[in-house]
Amino acid sequence: MRRTKIARLLKQAAADLKANRLATPSAGNALSRYKEVLNVDPENDEAARGIVNIAARYIDLARSAITNREFGSARDYIARARSLHASSGALNQLSGQLSQAEATLAEENSARTLEQEQQREEQERFRIELERERESAAIEKRRRQELKAKRLFELEQNKQHQGEQQAVVEKQAMDRSTIVVEFDGFDAQLEVYGLNASEVRADTESRLLGLGYKVVPHHLASGSTVARLLVVRFRANLNSASGVFSYAASLSLYNQVPPAANSVGNSSQRPMWDKGTTGVAVQTQLRRVREEYKRTMTIFAKEIGNAPGRL
Repeated sequence: MRRTKIARLLKQAAADLKANRLATPSAGNALSRYKEVLNVDPENDEAARGIVNIAARYIDLARSAITNREFGSARDYIARARSLHASSGALNQLSGQLSQAEATLAEENSARTLEQEQQREEQERFRIELERERESAAIEKRRRQELKAKRLFELEQNKQHQGEQQAVVEKQAMDRSTIVVEFDGFDAQLEVYGLNASEVRADTESRLLGLGYKVVPHHLASGSTVARLLVVRFRANLNSASGVFSYAASLSLYNQVPPAANSVGNSSQRPMWDKGTTGVAVQTQLRRVREEYKRTMTIFAKEIGNAPGRL
């Protein structure tokens, strides 16, 4: 009966050892069966060798765990082997290997951590550099946009300025090519003696139009600020005793003066061009004074020329 139990336990223990059921599960394992045999037969060599084999198996498992860097499992296997009184030399060597492997892993982890930190720093430097480049690109883009806007603004300003200058030039040209004409001193009663004011006006305006001027009667230009003014002046005084007229006829050109201030040719400004004639004539000769105007207008045309903008 005793031998049968021991044989059965040894057989079960051998199967557990082969299946690597060393100390677990609690329901059945090699270590518990070998210990049960030794409780029955303390001198049983096969059970004693079985426990030694379990300790050796734990040592092998510890070595594999160290190789696989399963250091917690390796430490547990070493402790189990030590509890089974495995060779202290083998266990000390194994513990040294475990410590060395843990130290190596710690160094590798430290190096890996350092490398990762360096990579993070490099990535951060790259990010900062990229951000700087983007910011510089954005600044450069804004600078180009501002320069473009400035150029467009300057072009528009220049265009506007040129337009204003052109308008001024055109206005000045218009001012120069427009003449306000004032006929001064033509008394309607003189027509009785052959000096017809309407004929003088017609002669004068026709000649000015032929020279390229725009003619504006004085009474229509009184609201203007300044103008070029041509005063056609005639004075005649009758000597009732002799029946002879003394006369004075002239053309006076004023530049850029207020027409309203030059009514009947009165102006504080000296004329820019002035020609005239004086003389005496009997009543029947007054009509000939009209020819004096024609001659004066001829002189005006020659000296002023057919270019109103020149003066």
